[in-house]
Amino acid sequence: MAVMKIQIVKGFTADFYDQQAITLTGALRQAPGFLAHFGYVQDDGVHVAEVWRSREDHDNWYDTVIRPAVPAGTPEPEVFEVRHATADAEGLRTLTDALAPTEAPA
Repeated sequence: MAVMKIQIVKGFTADFYDQQAITLTGALRQAPGFLAHFGYVQDDGVHVAEVWRSREDHDNWYDTVIRPAVPAGTPEPEVFEVRHATADAEGLRTLTDALAPTEAPA
């Protein structure tokens, strides 16, 4: 069953998150089971939501790529079974293309 991961990484800045996005986006798009990633920054750090085809797919990615990069003491992500999803595929492609990291922020 598809899952959604929610995580807050306290202390990450917008600049750090942007740099990580540049570094990881290609690999994330190729990760088995990956469906979507959304991230935003607030005063307390970076907030991330992702959708994966299965908990196993998420956990494999998180344990091998993300866990080693987050600060010690970062709370574990919350992972929930997705009960319903609606999306406009063309709209998501447009959004993804518009936000795709291509170079380091100025």
